[in-house]
Amino acid sequence: MSRTKVDLRSDAWHRAAEGKGVLLLHKLRELLGHKAFDDALDDFGLANAGKPVATADFRAAIEKAAGKKLKDIFDPWLDETGMPDDQPSAFSVLTFQEEQEQTLIVYGTGIEGNINREAAEALQQAVRARHSNYTIPIKSDQDHPRTICETITLS
Repeated sequence: MSRTKVDLRSDAWHRAAEGKGVLLLHKLRELLGHKAFDDALDDFGLANAGKPVATADFRAAIEKAAGKKLKDIFDPWLDETGMPDDQPSAFSVLTFQEEQEQTLIVYGTGIEGNINREAAEALQQAVRARHSNYTIPIKSDQDHPRTICETITLS
């Protein structure tokens, strides 16, 4: 992502960077655990509200929360092209539009379950509004088995 070039004629660069960013956050949540990850993001947000920040600032905050350097996690995601080698091949940030029939929107039912369901429905409508002839199904994390397959998770 560090070598991503902005192209005002297309939003493909943004979609790729955004997708990789979401998957990196997912990886960090798995590494730190849900509570520690949420606490780290809350602390980072409170400390930097209204201020410009850089990727290095975010990285430092997450590494502080982890209690160690996370070079093996951050470097492949930020400095290499494509997906990191250890990323499950089921995740896809570049082929979503071409694989809608294999896509499922899964929303979290935790503390903000109702809001997450509404966000999932809004995402479903947004995809449909982009001239899609397919309605992506929605399931809660309670209703969907833990199998990973072309999933957009809202939590």
